[in-house]
Amino acid sequence: MTTVYISIGSNVNPEQHIRSCLRALVLEFNELNVSPVYQNPAEGFDGDDFLNLVASFETTDSAPEIARKLTLIETLLGRLRAGEKFGPRTLDIDILLFGEEVIKFGKYAFPRDELVKYPFMLKPLVDIAPTLKHPESRQAFSELWRDLSYKKHTLTEVKLNKIGLPNCRWHKSFSF
Repeated sequence: MTTVYISIGSNVNPEQHIRSCLRALVLEFNELNVSPVYQNPAEGFDGDDFLNLVASFETTDSAPEIARKLTLIETLLGRLRAGEKFGPRTLDIDILLFGEEVIKFGKYAFPRDELVKYPFMLKPLVDIAPTLKHPESRQAFSELWRDLSYKKHTLTEVKLNKIGLPNCRWHKSFSF
């Protein structure tokens, strides 16, 4: 079994889309570990704030198969891929880590480069896996978060209605 860590974000009816995404992921992968949900400003464009979180699950599927399944979930839940790279999203699911593997195929690369640059990816990952290490640098993600957290950023934890989200193990915020 491989543990896959994914980032989930939305700024178009975000609570609705994130709840729908979590239900779809539970149907596909059975059980999820889920970080707290954070609100943050849009990156790369002017737009509504995003809600972001990180979830993990165990799988025997290959990385390309997981990528295909996540793209299908995005599409089924209204994600349109036309237009600019940075813009409003009904749903954005990104694979951050595929176990401890370093993988590149097509447009995909894991660990995802942006993981150590964006607080909305790194903080929720540390919340659910505080001792996890980067597969290439072997530096603990909690140390990377500590370094990044000194820079100015805006992350606000928000409460998501968890009713109707079975098989989600919710983690509390991790702090130093």
